[in-house]
Amino acid sequence: MAILHVLHTLVHAAPEKEKLPLDINGGMLMKKNPNKNVLTDFPFRPRYYLLHPWKFVRECWHNLQNAWFRVTRGIAPVDLWSFDTHLENIIPYGLRWLADNSHGWPQDEEFPEFKDWANYLYNLADKWDYAFKDWTEYSKENEYYEEYQTIAKKCSKREKGEDGLSRFWIEETPEYTAIREKYRARDEQIIQKYKDLQHECFVSIEHIWHSLWD
Repeated sequence: MAILHVLHTLVHAAPEKEKLPLDINGGMLMKKNPNKNVLTDFPFRPRYYLLHPWKFVRECWHNLQNAWFRVTRGIAPVDLWSFDTHLENIIPYGLRWLADNSHGWPQDEEFPEFKDWANYLYNLADKWDYAFKDWTEYSKENEYYEEYQTIAKKCSKREKGEDGLSRFWIEETPEYTAIREKYRARDEQIIQKYKDLQHECFVSIEHIWHSLWD
């Protein structure tokens, strides 16, 4: 009975996955996965591995391989799955580390004292985090976000085909079409705003690129 109790706890311990919002085409918006610790990065919930223990062993082996690649080569295959996201996460971390731990700085008219250099790095790291945050956060700035989510879910259809696979689509009702166009137009404006901020980040880091040393 004790063993059954432990198994039951493991199966039901993991919280439910967050329901991700729908994008302008009815698909799920994906969140960024920083993959900061490859040894503890498992894509499925505990109950899945209880039912498929051989896959847990395989994931452990893959995690060890990725950790070894990071130690010996500085980067792992898992980092290249979404290389842009990987860089977006490690650059602000590195900027803050340099601001906290550097033994020198590019002393010149722009940075006469170390505090000027550190403040530049801190501000750039904060700006980087803001400009490259999750796409799910971008959409929440859209004033049509809640209304679009409500109508899109109301118009959602799902059915199983003859092959047993579920198919999902959104019925093109006049109500849905109208809110989708408003949501899409505003979303494009917000995305452009963040693209401009990202460009500013690239310009700012290019300005000090050859000075990023400890």
